[in-house]
Amino acid sequence: MIKSYLVGNRKQRQLVLEACRKLEMMPTVERQSDFKMDMTHIIDGFSGNEHVLPIVPLYKDVVEFVARSGVFYTPTLLVTSNGPSAENYF
Repeated sequence: MIKSYLVGNRKQRQLVLEACRKLEMMPTVERQSDFKMDMTHIIDGFSGNEHVLPIVPLYKDVVEFVARSGVFYTPTLLVTSNGPSAENYF
């Protein structure tokens, strides 16, 4: 697995994905507090998404999309970027 962090524009991220496929690596991504970008990461084929999605609530269409994509979703509960925080919830 390799973590892509702040890789340029969408075309450049797609080139990273292409290289990962050739090297049989699983690319995961550090999200950037940008819901639309998070969705393009999933659409383009990143295998993982680190930290929570930056919106609440998450509606059924988004939950189903993420679930069906097969992406590994790692909600780091203290890194929220204005999304839901679990620090005081649990």
